[in-house]
Amino acid sequence: MILALACASRPPPALACASRACARPSARCPPPRLLTVSSTGWEGPGLVEGILSGHLERAGVDLSYWDLHGFLLVPTAWLLTAGKPSLLDEGKDPLTRRASFAFIAFILAIAVAQAFVWDSVGAQIGIWEFNPQKSTGLGAATLLPAEEIAWLFHHVVKAALWQIKMGEWRLTAAPCSDPAPLEPVARAACNAALLAAWAAGVAALVGEDDSLRCLGLVASFFAPVFALILMLGSRYLLSHWRLFVAGWLPPGAWTVAIDCVGQQQRVWRFPQTFLTGVATLPPDSSGVGLLKLDIAAVYLVSTFAVTGTGAIILAAAQEFAAQRQRQRGGEASEAGRAGAAEGEQEPETLWHLGLFILHGAAPALAERAAAARRVLILADGDPVDSIPAAEEEVAALTEAWRSLGLFVERVDWQSGPASALLHRARAVLPLLAWTYSETPAHTANFCELLRSLADGGAGPRLDLRATAWHAHKKYLLEMAERGLGTVPTALLAKGAAGAELRSAVRRLDAGRSAGEEGRRSYVFKPAVGSGGDGVDLYTLGEEGGEAAVLSRAREGDLLLQPFLGGVRRHGELCFVFVNGSLLHAVRKEPAGWSARGAQRVSRVDSPPAEALATALRAMGEARAACAARPGEQIYLARVDLLPDTAGGGGGEAAGEAAGGATGQPRWLVSELELGWPHLFLRAAEGGAAAATKAVAAGLLRHLERREADAAGLLRHLERREADAAG
Repeated sequence: MILALACASRPPPALACASRACARPSARCPPPRLLTVSSTGWEGPGLVEGILSGHLERAGVDLSYWDLHGFLLVPTAWLLTAGKPSLLDEGKDPLTRRASFAFIAFILAIAVAQAFVWDSVGAQIGIWEFNPQKSTGLGAATLLPAEEIAWLFHHVVKAALWQIKMGEWRLTAAPCSDPAPLEPVARAACNAALLAAWAAGVAALVGEDDSLRCLGLVASFFAPVFALILMLGSRYLLSHWRLFVAGWLPPGAWTVAIDCVGQQQRVWRFPQTFLTGVATLPPDSSGVGLLKLDIAAVYLVSTFAVTGTGAIILAAAQEFAAQRQRQRGGEASEAGRAGAAEGEQEPETLWHLGLFILHGAAPALAERAAAARRVLILADGDPVDSIPAAEEEVAALTEAWRSLGLFVERVDWQSGPASALLHRARAVLPLLAWTYSETPAHTANFCELLRSLADGGAGPRLDLRATAWHAHKKYLLEMAERGLGTVPTALLAKGAAGAELRSAVRRLDAGRSAGEEGRRSYVFKPAVGSGGDGVDLYTLGEEGGEAAVLSRAREGDLLLQPFLGGVRRHGELCFVFVNGSLLHAVRKEPAGWSARGAQRVSRVDSPPAEALATALRAMGEARAACAARPGEQIYLARVDLLPDTAGGGGGEAAGEAAGGATGQPRWLVSELELGWPHLFLRAAEGGAAAATKAVAAGLLRHLERREADAAGLLRHLERREADAAG
């Protein structure tokens, strides 16, 4: 609004003076032409003679606006050919090369747009005027002729390329890659000075003193730009000062020199009304020096806005690369330690470099930006008991997530409260936290952590809630009560006696067909556990069998299920879902009765319709139990089903006989794996790589979700934890 008022206060149009010149009867408006040596009536020597004799202001060569573009093109042409910056070549540091190209693209988009605005404002005020006799006439009816708009692009490209060129010269290199940040007091003083300059500039634009208009325009438009450069680059101004100066002064001085020629050739003019009157060259025939302090400030300040940005990017890329090199060296020296997995280093992308620059200037802001794209994988602090298949899949998914521009970190699930994790990431996946089942206290803490993360706004919310909900396998009994076909299950509470075991067996036998009397087999497993740990077989009547079950019951809750012999013939069906959609189905064929041994896994292209329907219903029951919102899906899920060929779960022999007679088993849910399943990506149609990419991309849906009250929930969670600690 202030700038608009300033513009409105200056009614003279930009081309007023030149238009009046064209309106005179004696004025001629010849078409523009390239560099010529003929005079159009200007008194004095030619351009070369004027330079040699010290009378540049009296040179008489007739130059058009495009001729000046030719002068401006000289360094640009060299930088694009013989002097091309080597940082742009193939084979150089990939990140620095990408950063250089990104800098050129960014600065063209931002700096040119900003320059167009302030250039137009200056023309509207009347600070600079352009001679239509010296241009094509395109845009002559507007504030800026076409040549001036092209000049903005030309000026920015030249400055950007020169700054990149300076990045490879040894003379501009910093003594070391580590920066030397400005002291807080110095930084505060610089910010205060820039704020004062901006305020003074705005006051000059809207004030009554016309002589301060030009400097006011520069200060009001570029003080905020310099404040941003100071914020992002204060770490490098002292250590890399030669890079800043060498990248800034030559292109700035070159443009100022061409500006003097443009004034002498009457391509443009700067009415003395809007200038302070400070000039550094002898006055021309009109009594005004060609090199004016105000206009020189325009070019030097605008040049530094371009080159200063580039210097920050180059210096940051150097520091970033040095830090990554040190990290790689540290990782290599500790490659034999637990948890040091190959490929854990984050990739070097422009997103990471940008956050690195932002982190150096505003750590809190950078951390919030990084958290929006960070994925935390909850893992065990000591991964000695890790599952190789799970580690392999998580490693593949980690690489795929990083290729999508996400940060991926492993964190010990016992390392801190939920609030600390919520500050660090938007997504938390409990993919490698196997020790949650070591003790009841571990399980309780783990489930509370997941629920707190979900309530605090972390995603995928439903996965976190579902993982906590089915950590104890009593969910099988709950689903059976709601009519879902599950493997018959009895729960033996911790410390159960023999009478309770025999009662559980009778309940399981109530609905099963006759088998081998006295030799019926049952599977018993911990109600809290994963990876097949603690799963064993109990045969009714076998010596020591009951004692073994009761011994295990003293350690914790147990589940008791009939052994379904049909698994030998039909295997186990596993349906893998991503965001509620079926990714693929696989069949596991165990070599023995247990899933802990060697298994052959194969893809099932046409799974039984009944089995798929049961799996889908199980997913629906899980969503309902976890209070899913409309349309909300579990990100990663697997439903395992076992074949019941004897109706109600016959013995091994009965299962074999019935399976051979019917060949059509009834598929029952044996287990749900929600939030952290083994996905069997190697068996997917199209290969593991394609399936991994599909699974990784599915996480973006949850990262893009925003909770309106996430901040409030986080504060509530922090207060609750503080109260608990007190």
